[in-house]
Amino acid sequence: MIDDDEVRFTLDILEAWKERAEHGAALALERNDFLTTWRDLVPAERSIVWSSSEDLHRRVADFVIDIGLEGSWRGEAELVRLFIYEMALNAFQHTACTEVSLASDEVSISLSYDSQRFGISELRSSDGRGGKSALDAFRSNLEGSLVLDYRNINEESVWRITDLTKDGGITNPCGVRVAEVAKDIQATREKVEACDEVHLYPPELLSLSDIHKFEENIVDVLQGRRLVIHGLPRDSFIRSFVTERFPDARIV
Repeated sequence: MIDDDEVRFTLDILEAWKERAEHGAALALERNDFLTTWRDLVPAERSIVWSSSEDLHRRVADFVIDIGLEGSWRGEAELVRLFIYEMALNAFQHTACTEVSLASDEVSISLSYDSQRFGISELRSSDGRGGKSALDAFRSNLEGSLVLDYRNINEESVWRITDLTKDGGITNPCGVRVAEVAKDIQATREKVEACDEVHLYPPELLSLSDIHKFEENIVDVLQGRRLVIHGLPRDSFIRSFVTERFPDARIV
């Protein structure tokens, strides 16, 4: 029974479920602007200690249920759950960590654990199966609506999945803006120092001069990291121009 598990079903989670149910009822009756808030996740935190792969499966699935992922991110939920599981499994099997932490807020999910760096670039170059397949599946199917970033700070690895439709990249710790890079290269470099990739969120009105200036400055920020560029309209001249100027970048 839900009421019997006070550790998993906290008062905050129960109250968040109630609020979501009320929003859902209003949406079903009125079909108004509740549609834009329906993607909000339930904030929660959970720690998982290694027991077995079956136990890890269940605990990740329970977390996904508790934060309302199936109702909020709908078509993306299955791949997000699979990705979280594979990264947690990698942490237990390939690092010295004995515990992973899951957390969510309204627009993102994070997985953290103590370990040396083993993130996106290492997964891409590895001959692993589950983790690499999960990364490829995420990029092929979810980029555009969700963004993935990885950081390692003081030997703590943090994977974070953020809802771009709600957040627009504002809270992405590995995200930068064109004006931000132009204003202070040193501060921008320090901001993304722990990141595997640097995510650029261009302004709606982007000029060719902006792109040339950014190209001059971004090299000092990247320092070998891969650039990921978001939000350029498909079949636009500006997207083609950026693709030409940044041939090694991923444009999503």
